[in-house]
Amino acid sequence: MKKNRLRCTFFLTILTILMLLTMSVSTQAAGVKTPGKVTVSHVRLAGSSNVTVYWKKAKNATNYRIYYKQAGAKSWKGIATVGAGRTSYTHNSSSKNPLVSGSKYVYTVRAYNRSSKKWGSYNKKGIAINIPVAPTPTPTPSEDIVTVQGVTFDMKYFPKTTSVRDRMECLSVIPKSTIVPTDITYEIANGTAQQLCSPETPNLHLISGTEYESDYYVSDWKHMIAYIRTSYEPGMYYEHRVEIYNQLQTGTFPISVYYKNTLLRTCQVSVITTNKNAVKDRQWIDTIERNAWTDDMSVMEKLKAIEQYVYDNYTYTTDGVKCNAGARALLYAARDLGLTARYRFVGPQYDYEKGYGDVYYHFGSAYCFGHVCTIITIDGKEYIMETQGHEG
Repeated sequence: MKKNRLRCTFFLTILTILMLLTMSVSTQAAGVKTPGKVTVSHVRLAGSSNVTVYWKKAKNATNYRIYYKQAGAKSWKGIATVGAGRTSYTHNSSSKNPLVSGSKYVYTVRAYNRSSKKWGSYNKKGIAINIPVAPTPTPTPSEDIVTVQGVTFDMKYFPKTTSVRDRMECLSVIPKSTIVPTDITYEIANGTAQQLCSPETPNLHLISGTEYESDYYVSDWKHMIAYIRTSYEPGMYYEHRVEIYNQLQTGTFPISVYYKNTLLRTCQVSVITTNKNAVKDRQWIDTIERNAWTDDMSVMEKLKAIEQYVYDNYTYTTDGVKCNAGARALLYAARDLGLTARYRFVGPQYDYEKGYGDVYYHFGSAYCFGHVCTIITIDGKEYIMETQGHEG
């Protein structure tokens, strides 16, 4: 009897456990939530390369996945997953998910439930939108392209401002068509710069063949800032150019360039660093003048004293004081005395009377087998003077 009672108890316990397990499984099955189908209401352009997708909330959704594809493609590409509180998403074109101008794209959205890990159904056709063809931007004309009197010039190498340090600075004008070289003119330091060659002509002057050149120094000689050379050389990359060099002190000044008297551009030049070699030359010549001159000397006597001092106190070989250095000493001395002076390169067959081989330089230049002298004007008469260190 007792055994039957135990058996009955055992079977009741087993039956109870089975019933509880069945109830638990039924309860879990009843808690599985499948998200509803998402309805995409519309899509619209949010910019030239952006699209915004709008949808209605779906039942049991904890997240939404946005898909897109190019019209005609077989597979969808997921581009973003957002939370259940969102009902829109803006697709910005990127290298990973591009939107190509002039193409058609299709969008759809699918809901997801994190608890059940189930996806809802979705609109497999999607909603299409066309990305318009982007208009070709109209190029903004560069301020460096200047057209006057039917001729176009590229002024990018002739800026509105420039800084000059210890090296030479070059400003260049590039015509876009053939022009007469002398139709390009310059105004240095508002016309106050002193022209060193051909002072009777404000334009570039012919020096050899079809090459033109004019030389200036800015400010008066005693307070000179820099040398300026304006030139035209055919065949050069920068044919029309202005060179700023041999800066003796800092300062600012404008350089204006004209085509047929019409202003192309003005560049405000700031010399912020002196040229060490030019300053050294200036100091060297100041020393020569102090040692060679006395107050009772006439102008010509002072120039002759410079010739003699250079020859007596420097050597041609050891010190390297050759004709170009001697000519420079005479040039500086003449200008310090308020005289007009310039360099002259004397060729190997130079004829002083006929002027054969006459090429001018304002800062000295000697060639193989050539010679440099200085032409100094006193009371309207030109004197050829030259000196160099003695042999030794």
